[in-house]
Amino acid sequence: MGRRVAVNLRERRKARNMSLDQLAVASGVSRAALSQIETQKSNPSLGVMWKIAVGLGIPFSELLGGNTRVRRFSVEASRRFCAPPTGAWKVGR
Repeated sequence: MGRRVAVNLRERRKARNMSLDQLAVASGVSRAALSQIETQKSNPSLGVMWKIAVGLGIPFSELLGGNTRVRRFSVEASRRFCAPPTGAWKVGR
């Protein structure tokens, strides 16, 4: 999975004409960490991958390669842990 994340990260970043520095600012993940992930020298945690996806403006599942099971998880996680417009936290269904 590390290779797939590395390839997807680099492809999505380049498609948006973003430098590592720009993505670091947008995601809150250091430039050094992003470089290590892209070159497969480090495997990111789920939290770091989530920050990167947000920084790129892509669904979390796209960073992981669009696996259906992962996509379903990320959609469910978003529904459960994102605040609705009223500001109250939504827990469960």
